[in-house]
Amino acid sequence: MNPQSAPDQRPQSVATPSGGLPVYCPVCQTVPLQGKQQACSPRCRIQKSMATREAKRVKIQADRDATARLHLRAAQRSVAETQRFISEALNLLQEPSL
Repeated sequence: MNPQSAPDQRPQSVATPSGGLPVYCPVCQTVPLQGKQQACSPRCRIQKSMATREAKRVKIQADRDATARLHLRAAQRSVAETQRFISEALNLLQEPSL
């Protein structure tokens, strides 16, 4: 490794960019973050974690509900088709025989 090269830094991992405007806590919006901080305090970190967990739960539930609706529509079509076949069969049975 070249001793004069700069350390490998990923800008998206640093909360406060060097020389730029300060980045504030995403929860309370009042405290500027330092370094790689993603929340200003344990309370904000917990609230952020709870919000993230809730957002994931809501998305999983919405995906599950959408899948269930698709299955229910398919079952409804299948039931309607089955009812039509039964109705046709009953009509055939009620026709006078030759």
